[in-house]
Amino acid sequence: MTAGREEAYFAEHRAEFDAAVIARIVVPGRERALSLCAGLRAGEVDLLDAATTALRAPGRTDLPWQQPPPLLARVRRGDLPEARAAAVFSAAPGTVLDPLDTPAGHEILVVRAIEPATFDPATRRAVRDRLFETWLAERRAAAKIRWVWGQQP
Repeated sequence: MTAGREEAYFAEHRAEFDAAVIARIVVPGRERALSLCAGLRAGEVDLLDAATTALRAPGRTDLPWQQPPPLLARVRRGDLPEARAAAVFSAAPGTVLDPLDTPAGHEILVVRAIEPATFDPATRRAVRDRLFETWLAERRAAAKIRWVWGQQP
């Protein structure tokens, strides 16, 4: 299904495989998030200290079995919602993005690096996964399901 199609797909969708290294902090309360953004932008707040404080903060809205998102992550453009991807990938390294309201709280992203896509083994696997998911979606859309309840006469 994917053999021999990876390079052409990558060439056509290269930008979707660009990567960004981000720092992510989730805090409860919009005012706290705005204050933290201002402190990070002004250099008054250390990123690691802010993440530690946010992790230990009372009033966290995540459930006991949920873990907060990792502080550092490498994300691909095509894996983010379109608006978030546009904000992340148009930002220069060091940029603190405005808080985003999420079910877990207010997420603050700090862009640490932007990496143009290269066709390395990890990207090849990601392309194969994308091609397979596309094929599977097409198969699901074309499938006709007939439910048979009980015995047939």
